[in-house]
Amino acid sequence: MIKYGTAVFLGIIFCLGVIFSQDMPVRIAENLYLVKVGVFPCGKEPKQVVFSPDNRYIFLPLLNDKGVDIFSVAEKKVITRLSTATADKLGYTEGLFIPEKHAFFVSQMTDNSIHEFQYPELTYKRTIATQGEWSKFMAWNKEKNIVAVSNWVSNNLSLIDYTTGEVLRLIKTQAAPRGIIFTDKGQSIISLAFDGGAIEKFSVSTGQLLASIHIEKAAMRHIVLDDDETTAYISDMFHKSIYQVDLETFSITNTTKVYTNPNTIDLLDNRWLFVSSRGPNNPIDYTLPSPVNGKISVIDTSTMETVVSFEGGNQPTGLDISDDGKFFCFSNFQDGNCNGAQFIIINNLFVCFGFVIIIRRSNTDNRKSGENNRIIFNFYTYGVARLQKRYKRRKSLAPGKYIYFLSIPIYGDIITHTIKQVKSI
Repeated sequence: MIKYGTAVFLGIIFCLGVIFSQDMPVRIAENLYLVKVGVFPCGKEPKQVVFSPDNRYIFLPLLNDKGVDIFSVAEKKVITRLSTATADKLGYTEGLFIPEKHAFFVSQMTDNSIHEFQYPELTYKRTIATQGEWSKFMAWNKEKNIVAVSNWVSNNLSLIDYTTGEVLRLIKTQAAPRGIIFTDKGQSIISLAFDGGAIEKFSVSTGQLLASIHIEKAAMRHIVLDDDETTAYISDMFHKSIYQVDLETFSITNTTKVYTNPNTIDLLDNRWLFVSSRGPNNPIDYTLPSPVNGKISVIDTSTMETVVSFEGGNQPTGLDISDDGKFFCFSNFQDGNCNGAQFIIINNLFVCFGFVIIIRRSNTDNRKSGENNRIIFNFYTYGVARLQKRYKRRKSLAPGKYIYFLSIPIYGDIITHTIKQVKSI
């Protein structure tokens, strides 16, 4: 006969063994978790990751490879690569979807151009010269029918008419413009100067500078807006900071320190700000692998406090959240297998699962018949309360028939409920 205490102890050891053999979910807040789906190979130096509008694919512009890898979320692998006639120049930097135009753009800084592909057909459509040098980030405004591009070396922004591909205006900025975004229904555009240490707001129609914030030695990189476009969040690599900016007063209202060299940022549910931080530069050359891995941080923008931070591989750079809020993805710029780089998908659909251990108590009749206490292990994908009801309905495990109910949750990535619907167990 197995003693109750021994059975419980053995069950706990068994479950803990399973738990510690797995990657555990990352807790963001109550009933909000990130669950790792996997690490997958892609081309060399994935600079950015961009979910398709239907959330079926992730597009990865490759800085040191010949095009854009397309990763299937369902198949969990790269299924094809978009390329252009200028692929030998490498230097694919950022991606941009324009759903209403069925378009995907990728910038190629080494060609001073942006390339358009039709989506979902994935057919090449055209290449537009930006009239700038080292074209990087892109932004879209439907009211003005304009694609904007930041040009790193020529220190300006290209405003391009989508229909004709004509460059309507070049706006002069502070040194090395990077992140850009339209505001005021396309009346204004905000530009971040990486070398100039400035956050600048310009008139789209005239190119006039409307407002500016300067921070000494700052290296501004990426900007996102909240849903009502009253607040901006900006990453500053030099000062290891995330700024909260009031767009009405155009002033910094909060600053949050994060890990070294914060790069790309994105908002989930208009509250949780995800930040990829590359980590310290290699002392020999910043383009080489970092001596220490980078991190992913999550900031609660209601308090501007960091709620969690976890390792993100060597130089996590690109970062994106799917439009349906179900997936989170980031790229490891330097990590790699035979392809030289990897990217990680984290699925934020969370269903608790694990092992239930039920120790059944033998009654007098059972003992007379020679039946001993039994330990029942059961794999489940339900909450504990539902399991208790389920087992109590079974005649063999009716109330009074079992002495102990032990549930040890592990984790899961089964896509059936959103995280907000999962009850704590």
